[in-house]
Amino acid sequence: MNATGIPFNGVVRMKNLRRVPLAVALLVGLCPMAAIAAEARLSPNTNGGSGAMPSGYTDLYFDLADGDWTDQLALPANPRPGDMVLLTSHATAPARLDAANTAFSDLEYLSVDPGTHVAFFWDTAAQGWIALDGRSARLLQPAHGEREIIVPQSGHAITQLHDNGWGYTAVRLPVQAPGGAQLSISGSQRSDIQVRHNGDAMSCPAAMACAYVFDASERRWRARSGRTEITTAHVDLPAPTHRWTTLVVGSASEDMHTPSELRLPAAGVDGDIYQVSNSSGDHFAYILTDNTTLFEAAPVSSGPHTFRFDASRSTWVEQPK
Repeated sequence: MNATGIPFNGVVRMKNLRRVPLAVALLVGLCPMAAIAAEARLSPNTNGGSGAMPSGYTDLYFDLADGDWTDQLALPANPRPGDMVLLTSHATAPARLDAANTAFSDLEYLSVDPGTHVAFFWDTAAQGWIALDGRSARLLQPAHGEREIIVPQSGHAITQLHDNGWGYTAVRLPVQAPGGAQLSISGSQRSDIQVRHNGDAMSCPAAMACAYVFDASERRWRARSGRTEITTAHVDLPAPTHRWTTLVVGSASEDMHTPSELRLPAAGVDGDIYQVSNSSGDHFAYILTDNTTLFEAAPVSSGPHTFRFDASRSTWVEQPK
């Protein structure tokens, strides 16, 4: 077991990196209490219709399926050392996992698409959930003494590069990845890290968690972070500069600047969220079908309306909620 508390027995060695197999993490090195602690298999329907996963289980299996689904998920809020969560989705509709208390928190959410099968481990040293090696995710650890880390290409939707302060100073990201793939750099690295990809150079500050999204249209990794709220007096909405943009539309009696028609932008980064919110439910504006999967203009009063950008189609895909 290493300094983070993550078991590494039987680790498969790779050039520059060590991968942490999920089976190993599940079966060895956990605290002695694991043998007597609770295990549960839950879904939204057996969890009060909620995607907020309960605390108190050493091994929690949480499953989504058609008819047993929710759009918003959250990992347990009060985990104990060594707690594990295995999240699986057989649902047709995508969901969003709140990225709080993970190395992906800058991204606001992690995509839970059909076929997702990802495990998380509560690391007390990091005070966060670590994504483990498996079907949808991979956990990579630099070898001691490496100065430049070369991340291998893979089809995983989630990659977490987690270190123990070995002192590397550069990471080279893979040339290709699935559209919308999410990658984080986390741990206690002692120096700023130069993040390189196809001639681009970004910087991840020392001992900080940094997250990136692979944009399929540009075939490049993009730093993405945070939420922002905007208002508008223009039909054409601005291209997003954050992971999550909420357009706030006021009541018809007070909001005199929002136009009667709104058009989502033609550009974005894979996974960006644009949400149009009218809490009063009485504004007369409509969201146009342009650049979206809408079949007809949608009144903002029937919202909120949430869209996720698919860069391969240059289209904002309306989300179930």
